[in-house]
Amino acid sequence: MTHPLLTKCKKYFVGVPDHVLQILMLVCSAIVLARSTNLNVLKDYLPQLLANQLTKPASHYKRLIRFFRFEKPNQLVTGILQFIFRFFEGHFTYLIMDATTWQIGQKSVHLLTLCILFGDTAIPIYWLQLDKKGHSSEIERKQLIAQALRLYKLAGKILLADREYIGEKWLRYLVESDIHFVIRLPEACYKIPIGKAPGPAFSKLCRQALHRKHGVIKSFILNECCLSTVILKNPKNDPKEPLLHFGSSLTNKQKIAQAYRLRWRIETCFKQFKSQGFNRAGGPD
Repeated sequence: MTHPLLTKCKKYFVGVPDHVLQILMLVCSAIVLARSTNLNVLKDYLPQLLANQLTKPASHYKRLIRFFRFEKPNQLVTGILQFIFRFFEGHFTYLIMDATTWQIGQKSVHLLTLCILFGDTAIPIYWLQLDKKGHSSEIERKQLIAQALRLYKLAGKILLADREYIGEKWLRYLVESDIHFVIRLPEACYKIPIGKAPGPAFSKLCRQALHRKHGVIKSFILNECCLSTVILKNPKNDPKEPLLHFGSSLTNKQKIAQAYRLRWRIETCFKQFKSQGFNRAGGPD
Protein backbone atom coordinates (compact mmCIF):
# COMPACT_ATOMS: atom_id res chain seq x y z
CA MET A 1 0.00 0.00 0.00
CA THR A 2 1.37 3.42 -0.99
CA HIS A 3 2.12 5.73 1.94
CA PRO A 4 -0.11 8.89 1.92
CA LEU A 5 2.95 11.15 2.16
CA LEU A 6 4.45 9.49 -0.89
CA THR A 7 1.25 10.09 -2.85
CA LYS A 8 1.27 13.75 -1.80
CA CYS A 9 4.89 14.27 -2.85
CA LYS A 10 4.85 12.44 -6.18
CA LYS A 11 3.59 15.39 -8.21
CA TYR A 12 6.84 17.25 -7.46
CA PHE A 13 9.06 14.35 -8.56
CA VAL A 14 8.12 13.74 -12.19
CA GLY A 15 10.02 10.77 -13.58
CA VAL A 16 11.36 9.62 -10.21
CA PRO A 17 10.40 6.00 -9.31
CA ASP A 18 8.42 5.33 -6.12
CA HIS A 19 11.18 3.23 -4.58
CA VAL A 20 13.63 6.15 -4.93
CA LEU A 21 11.15 8.49 -3.20
CA GLN A 22 10.71 5.96 -0.41
CA ILE A 23 14.46 5.86 0.20
CA LEU A 24 14.56 9.68 0.07
CA MET A 25 12.04 9.78 2.94
CA LEU A 26 14.10 7.23 4.86
CA VAL A 27 17.26 9.28 4.36
CA CYS A 28 15.57 12.48 5.54
CA SER A 29 14.13 10.75 8.61
CA ALA A 30 17.47 9.14 9.42
CA ILE A 31 19.30 12.49 9.17
CA VAL A 32 16.86 14.02 11.67
CA LEU A 33 17.29 11.12 14.10
CA ALA A 34 21.05 10.77 13.72
CA ARG A 35 21.82 14.49 13.44
CA SER A 36 24.38 13.42 10.87
CA THR A 37 24.82 13.17 7.12
CA ASN A 38 27.36 10.36 7.34
CA LEU A 39 25.94 7.32 5.53
CA ASN A 40 27.82 4.96 7.82
CA VAL A 41 25.91 6.50 10.73
CA LEU A 42 22.57 6.71 8.95
CA LYS A 43 22.53 3.00 8.09
CA ASP A 44 22.14 2.10 11.79
CA TYR A 45 18.85 4.04 11.98
CA LEU A 46 17.17 2.33 9.04
CA PRO A 47 16.08 -0.82 10.96
CA GLN A 48 14.26 1.41 13.46
CA LEU A 49 12.57 3.41 10.70
CA LEU A 50 11.60 0.27 8.79
CA ALA A 51 10.43 -1.49 11.98
CA ASN A 52 12.63 -4.44 11.07
CA GLN A 53 15.55 -5.14 13.39
CA LEU A 54 16.54 -8.35 11.56
CA THR A 55 18.06 -6.64 8.53
CA LYS A 56 21.84 -6.33 8.29
CA PRO A 57 23.57 -2.89 8.50
CA ALA A 58 25.71 -3.71 5.46
CA SER A 59 22.62 -4.13 3.28
CA HIS A 60 21.27 -0.77 4.42
CA TYR A 61 24.58 0.89 3.63
CA LYS A 62 24.47 -0.49 0.08
CA ARG A 63 20.89 0.70 -0.20
CA LEU A 64 21.94 4.25 0.68
CA ILE A 65 24.84 4.14 -1.75
CA ARG A 66 22.51 3.09 -4.58
CA PHE A 67 20.20 5.98 -3.73
CA PHE A 68 22.98 8.56 -4.09
CA ARG A 69 23.93 7.01 -7.43
CA PHE A 70 20.46 7.64 -8.85
CA GLU A 71 20.89 8.24 -12.59
CA LYS A 72 18.70 11.39 -12.67
CA PRO A 73 19.95 13.50 -9.75
CA ASN A 74 18.76 16.79 -11.26
CA GLN A 75 15.16 15.58 -11.31
CA LEU A 76 15.45 14.52 -7.69
CA VAL A 77 16.99 17.83 -6.57
CA THR A 78 14.42 19.87 -8.51
CA GLY A 79 11.61 17.89 -6.89
CA ILE A 80 13.04 18.44 -3.41
CA LEU A 81 13.38 22.19 -4.00
CA GLN A 82 9.84 22.52 -5.39
CA PHE A 83 8.46 20.59 -2.43
CA ILE A 84 10.34 22.86 0.00
CA PHE A 85 9.07 25.99 -1.74
CA ARG A 86 5.49 24.74 -1.78
CA PHE A 87 5.72 23.86 1.92
CA PHE A 88 6.77 27.42 2.84
CA GLU A 89 4.80 29.25 0.16
CA GLY A 90 2.65 31.98 1.66
CA HIS A 91 4.79 32.08 4.80
CA PHE A 92 7.73 34.17 3.62
CA THR A 93 8.30 37.60 2.08
CA TYR A 94 12.00 37.84 1.36
CA LEU A 95 14.42 36.32 -1.13
CA ILE A 96 18.18 36.65 -0.67
CA MET A 97 20.84 36.40 -3.36
CA ASP A 98 24.55 35.88 -2.79
CA ALA A 99 27.48 33.84 -4.08
CA THR A 100 29.49 31.19 -2.27
CA THR A 101 32.51 29.04 -3.08
CA TRP A 102 32.88 25.35 -2.20
CA GLN A 103 36.20 23.53 -2.25
CA ILE A 104 35.79 19.95 -3.49
CA GLY A 105 39.23 18.37 -3.43
CA GLN A 106 41.41 20.56 -5.65
CA LYS A 107 38.42 22.07 -7.44
CA SER A 108 36.65 25.30 -6.47
CA VAL A 109 32.93 25.45 -7.22
CA HIS A 110 31.37 28.92 -7.38
CA LEU A 111 27.61 29.10 -6.87
CA LEU A 112 25.27 32.06 -7.30
CA THR A 113 22.52 31.17 -4.84
CA LEU A 114 18.92 32.22 -4.30
CA CYS A 115 17.31 31.61 -0.90
CA ILE A 116 13.93 32.17 0.69
CA LEU A 117 13.87 33.59 4.21
CA PHE A 118 11.57 31.71 6.57
CA GLY A 119 11.73 33.24 10.05
CA ASP A 120 15.44 33.64 10.72
CA THR A 121 16.48 30.85 8.38
CA ALA A 122 17.66 31.21 4.77
CA ILE A 123 16.75 28.15 2.69
CA PRO A 124 18.31 27.68 -0.78
CA ILE A 125 15.78 27.13 -3.57
CA TYR A 126 17.97 27.57 -6.64
CA TRP A 127 21.60 28.08 -7.63
CA LEU A 128 23.69 28.61 -10.73
CA GLN A 129 27.24 27.31 -11.04
CA LEU A 130 29.58 30.00 -12.34
CA ASP A 131 32.72 29.21 -14.32
CA LYS A 132 34.67 31.90 -12.49
CA LYS A 133 35.45 33.33 -9.11
CA GLY A 134 34.20 36.81 -8.33
CA HIS A 135 31.10 38.85 -8.98
CA SER A 136 28.33 37.55 -11.20
CA SER A 137 27.29 39.48 -14.29
CA GLU A 138 23.86 40.97 -14.93
CA ILE A 139 23.27 38.25 -17.53
CA GLU A 140 24.06 35.49 -15.02
CA ARG A 141 21.73 36.98 -12.40
CA LYS A 142 18.92 37.30 -14.93
CA GLN A 143 19.52 33.70 -15.97
CA LEU A 144 19.22 32.53 -12.35
CA ILE A 145 15.97 34.40 -11.75
CA ALA A 146 14.51 33.33 -15.13
CA GLN A 147 15.17 29.67 -14.34
CA ALA A 148 13.80 30.03 -10.81
CA LEU A 149 10.62 31.67 -12.17
CA ARG A 150 9.94 28.54 -14.21
CA LEU A 151 9.67 26.59 -10.96
CA TYR A 152 8.34 29.10 -8.43
CA LYS A 153 5.91 31.98 -8.07
CA LEU A 154 8.18 34.82 -6.97
CA ALA A 155 6.04 37.82 -7.97
CA GLY A 156 5.57 40.23 -5.09
CA LYS A 157 8.55 38.92 -3.11
CA ILE A 158 11.37 41.23 -1.97
CA LEU A 159 14.93 40.38 -3.06
CA LEU A 160 17.76 41.37 -0.70
CA ALA A 161 21.32 41.60 -2.02
CA ASP A 162 24.66 43.25 -1.33
CA ARG A 163 26.29 46.08 -3.27
CA GLU A 164 27.88 43.99 -6.03
CA TYR A 165 24.38 43.05 -7.30
CA ILE A 166 23.69 46.25 -9.18
CA GLY A 167 23.22 47.23 -12.82
CA GLU A 168 20.55 49.20 -14.65
CA LYS A 169 19.41 46.31 -16.86
CA TRP A 170 19.38 43.91 -13.90
CA LEU A 171 17.25 46.21 -11.73
CA ARG A 172 14.83 46.84 -14.58
CA TYR A 173 14.55 43.08 -15.13
CA LEU A 174 13.50 42.66 -11.48
CA VAL A 175 10.90 45.41 -11.80
CA GLU A 176 9.51 43.84 -14.99
CA SER A 177 9.41 40.44 -13.24
CA ASP A 178 7.35 41.99 -10.41
CA ILE A 179 10.08 41.20 -7.87
CA HIS A 180 10.73 44.02 -5.42
CA PHE A 181 14.26 44.55 -4.16
CA VAL A 182 16.40 46.21 -1.50
CA ILE A 183 20.03 46.30 -2.59
CA ARG A 184 22.92 48.03 -0.92
CA LEU A 185 24.63 50.50 -3.25
CA PRO A 186 28.29 51.49 -3.44
CA GLU A 187 28.89 55.08 -2.36
CA ALA A 188 27.81 57.57 -5.03
CA CYS A 189 26.28 54.81 -7.19
CA TYR A 190 23.56 56.31 -9.45
CA LYS A 191 24.56 59.72 -8.09
CA ILE A 192 23.66 61.51 -11.35
CA PRO A 193 20.06 60.22 -11.76
CA ILE A 194 19.47 60.70 -8.03
CA GLY A 195 20.73 64.28 -8.26
CA LYS A 196 18.60 65.06 -11.33
CA ALA A 197 15.38 63.94 -9.63
CA PRO A 198 13.21 66.63 -7.97
CA GLY A 199 14.31 67.35 -4.39
CA PRO A 200 17.64 67.80 -2.57
CA ALA A 201 20.89 67.28 -4.46
CA PHE A 202 22.86 64.09 -3.75
CA SER A 203 25.44 65.91 -1.59
CA LYS A 204 22.70 67.53 0.48
CA LEU A 205 20.99 64.17 1.01
CA CYS A 206 24.25 62.78 2.39
CA ARG A 207 24.64 65.72 4.78
CA GLN A 208 21.05 65.34 5.97
CA ALA A 209 21.49 61.59 6.53
CA LEU A 210 24.40 62.21 8.91
CA HIS A 211 22.11 64.13 11.26
CA ARG A 212 18.87 62.16 10.99
CA LYS A 213 18.24 59.08 13.08
CA HIS A 214 16.24 57.27 10.41
CA GLY A 215 18.09 58.60 7.38
CA VAL A 216 16.63 60.12 4.23
CA ILE A 217 14.78 58.83 1.18
CA LYS A 218 14.41 60.18 -2.35
CA SER A 219 12.68 58.89 -5.48
CA PHE A 220 14.53 58.85 -8.80
CA ILE A 221 14.25 57.39 -12.30
CA LEU A 222 16.72 54.75 -13.47
CA ASN A 223 16.37 53.14 -16.90
CA GLU A 224 12.69 54.23 -17.00
CA CYS A 225 12.01 52.63 -13.58
CA CYS A 226 10.85 54.65 -10.59
CA LEU A 227 13.10 53.68 -7.66
CA SER A 228 13.97 54.94 -4.19
CA THR A 229 17.32 55.60 -2.60
CA VAL A 230 17.70 55.50 1.18
CA ILE A 231 20.80 56.90 2.88
CA LEU A 232 21.46 56.08 6.52
CA LYS A 233 24.16 56.89 9.03
CA ASN A 234 26.34 53.82 9.47
CA PRO A 235 25.50 52.36 12.94
CA LYS A 236 29.09 51.05 13.16
CA ASN A 237 30.43 54.64 13.15
CA ASP A 238 33.00 53.70 10.53
CA PRO A 239 34.97 56.83 9.52
CA LYS A 240 35.84 55.20 6.18
CA GLU A 241 32.15 54.53 5.45
CA PRO A 242 30.01 56.96 7.45
CA LEU A 243 26.87 56.35 5.37
CA LEU A 244 25.00 53.33 4.03
CA HIS A 245 23.30 53.65 0.64
CA PHE A 246 20.41 51.52 -0.62
CA GLY A 247 18.44 51.25 -3.84
CA SER A 248 14.93 49.83 -3.81
CA SER A 249 11.69 49.46 -5.71
CA LEU A 250 9.89 50.04 -2.39
CA THR A 251 8.86 53.48 -1.17
CA ASN A 252 8.81 53.07 2.62
CA LYS A 253 12.05 54.27 4.23
CA GLN A 254 11.79 52.20 7.40
CA LYS A 255 10.78 49.05 5.54
CA ILE A 256 13.78 49.39 3.22
CA ALA A 257 16.23 49.87 6.10
CA GLN A 258 14.77 47.05 8.19
CA ALA A 259 14.62 44.63 5.26
CA TYR A 260 18.28 44.91 4.39
CA ARG A 261 19.30 43.90 7.91
CA LEU A 262 17.96 40.43 7.13
CA ARG A 263 20.38 39.89 4.22
CA TRP A 264 23.13 38.44 6.41
CA ARG A 265 20.97 35.36 7.07
CA ILE A 266 22.28 33.87 3.85
CA GLU A 267 25.81 34.08 5.26
CA THR A 268 24.62 32.04 8.24
CA CYS A 269 23.11 29.52 5.83
CA PHE A 270 26.42 29.10 4.00
CA LYS A 271 28.27 28.74 7.30
CA GLN A 272 25.88 26.05 8.50
CA PHE A 273 26.29 24.04 5.32
CA LYS A 274 30.06 24.37 5.20
CA SER A 275 31.21 24.10 8.80
CA GLN A 276 28.33 23.02 11.01
CA GLY A 277 26.54 20.68 8.64
CA PHE A 278 28.99 18.37 6.94
CA ASN A 279 32.00 18.87 9.21
CA ARG A 280 30.20 18.38 12.50
CA ALA A 281 28.54 15.32 11.06
CA GLY A 282 31.87 13.80 10.09
CA GLY A 283 31.51 14.46 6.38
CA PRO A 284 29.35 12.73 3.78
CA ASP A 285 30.38 9.21 2.93
